Amino acid sequence: MKKTITFTSIVLSALTASAQLPVSHTAGNKNVLIEEFTGIHCQYCPDGHKISAQVMAAYPGKVFAVNVHTGGYASPGSGELDFRTTDGDAISNIPGMGITGYPTGDVNRHLWYGSALAIDRANWQLASQMAMSQSAYVNIAGAAVLNTATKVLTINIEAYYTANSPLATNKFTVLLLQDNIDGTQTGGSTFNPTMINSDGTYRHMHALRDVLTSAAAGDIIATTSAGTTFTKTITYTVPASFKNIPVKTADLELIAFVSEGSTETINVCKIPITLSTTGIAENTLNSSLNIYPNPAKENMFVEFNLDQAQPQPVAINVYNSLGEIVYTETLQTVSSGPQQVKIETGKLAQGLYILEVKTKDASSLRRVVME
Repeated sequence: MKKTITFTSIVLSALTASAQLPVSHTAGNKNVLIEEFTGIHCQYCPDGHKISAQVMAAYPGKVFAVNVHTGGYASPGSGELDFRTTDGDAISNIPGMGITGYPTGDVNRHLWYGSALAIDRANWQLASQMAMSQSAYVNIAGAAVLNTATKVLTINIEAYYTANSPLATNKFTVLLLQDNIDGTQTGGSTFNPTMINSDGTYRHMHALRDVLTSAAAGDIIATTSAGTTFTKTITYTVPASFKNIPVKTADLELIAFVSEGSTETINVCKIPITLSTTGIAENTLNSSLNIYPNPAKENMFVEFNLDQAQPQPVAINVYNSLGEIVYTETLQTVSSGPQQVKIETGKLAQGLYILEVKTKDASSLRRVVME
């Protein structure tokens, strides 16, 4: 029996390949999340920041990092920023994490060496390489729109099981991070001088701000058999600040992952955030897209309007209920203005499909039906 995927019709721009919706149905290997436990008074923690950044740079779109400020070294002094979060403390206290020093970090919450999930920074790259060599039985992807007027963040998540999970239930977790927070940091000028600003402050990256699922250990995915798709929409109001740290919406990041429980992360993605004044990513492609007849039999017409300075390629893809492309066409040089494309649909089986119109700068999805 075919499973029907729930798609969002929000237009998504600037998506990374690893997070593109709809979620991929092709089996692959794991992505990696390094959860780095750190603190502003930890002398060697900037070296951990540098190492995790180097691993991410070596494997773009495959390795992601979050800085979890926790423990005694994270306690701020007078006038210092407080990066600590309740969720960060909960993550550090996951059974088996075994933090004995800082910086330390887990790689996919897997037991790589000894008896603790948290391992020395010298081992993060090797553990990441080993994780990326492992097959993943689930793919995860997402997209988000942040209404800059209301500060409401709407996140759409999809996870597809390419094989059966060994467990009847899994968990998914969504982390909210913030980049470019200027503050104090012991050891910054010695171990990571490139992050020192001209005023002497240290630029903190991917700092954990909140966990958007109900618990730091994640929410339940109830069905984990091959061929099934999990979908979830999360709405979250971004506060003006976390403790004494103002939120800059342009510096926010979202990381989502699926795990077998509170440990054993199976796959990870970064969810792109589109900033909008209305809550819908604005472009003329989305507002002008018109598809008729719908339902269709022999032919379908796709109309849209482009607002662009130079001609560019436009791709039209049709996905079936398994997320497979069953029709694709690329118009190589499309100019600004109204366009109409005729698609021969007579060879497509009856049922629900997703039609995508995609340019370099924008993408729009629509449900279409073949009779």
